[in-house]
Amino acid sequence: MEQRNPENQQFVMSDFTGQRFGMLTALEPLKERDQGRVIWRCRCDCGNTVLRYSSQLRAGVKTNCGCVPVMKIREDLSGQRFGSLTVIRPTEKRSHNRIVWECCCDCGETVLVETQYLKDGSTKYCKKCQKERRPKRDITGQRFGMLTALYSTEKRDRSQSVIWHCRCDCGNEADYSCGDLQRGNYLSCGCLKRAAAEKLKDQTTHVAGTTVELIRSKKIRTDSTTGVTGVNMYRGKYKAKIHFQKKTYCLGTYQTLEEAASVRKEAEECLFGEFLGFYEKWKERAGANPEWAAENPISFVVNRDETGYFHVSMSPFLA
Repeated sequence: MEQRNPENQQFVMSDFTGQRFGMLTALEPLKERDQGRVIWRCRCDCGNTVLRYSSQLRAGVKTNCGCVPVMKIREDLSGQRFGSLTVIRPTEKRSHNRIVWECCCDCGETVLVETQYLKDGSTKYCKKCQKERRPKRDITGQRFGMLTALYSTEKRDRSQSVIWHCRCDCGNEADYSCGDLQRGNYLSCGCLKRAAAEKLKDQTTHVAGTTVELIRSKKIRTDSTTGVTGVNMYRGKYKAKIHFQKKTYCLGTYQTLEEAASVRKEAEECLFGEFLGFYEKWKERAGANPEWAAENPISFVVNRDETGYFHVSMSPFLA
């Protein structure tokens, strides 16, 4: 800094040559003075050359050539250490209107960190060092459903959770992250799901693109908002629909729940009722003549005209 020499009453100029002030690097002082103030020629990181007073450099009020929107730096963290990070300079980036600082980790990695995360200790290392310092949880031999953790791998998932190689009780082996195992996201290699699907398949009857037990059921879904199957609230009104043969048919929107429920019931009688009645007759004949059943599978075709009415055609012909 500039000091007054009591012997000759002249200013002794501090040498800023090569020093960095934000994005500016001091190159050389000018011989000219402005009301006694020292003027430095500086180079900005963007390549421009500008003139700055030494007092401006020290105060940190002019830290670039103007290429970055002006934001007052209340506290210059340049040169300070936070954990293994040393702050180099403020950058032009902002996060939530806060300054983002360029920092160098002791390992040599360069990272960008917000002021808040530096000061509250949230970020003390680069991601590489953070991962190395994170203790590895040993789950060797632990069971998670039908899975037994055998050994950890070098792989990580998106959240940096360690990937473990596991063996399922069925004999298959697969890799799962420690986080997924502990949260119960995986309980087997997939054999449980496949077995459940096969069991459900054995308990249901699929005919002509639909499930007999499903359309026969009168059970109301637990997530129903109206208590009527196929009717839900939509912008303060009641919207009715029916699902059949993997298709959803919209039945309209009504002012009252009673209207929507009535339309839904009519659609059920037309589609579900017609189908179930025809299926029972076909099943009775198929039980008496399996060969006929194999040669005459059920065909149930639904068409809907412009007025919204359903028309169904069925085969084979049943006397």
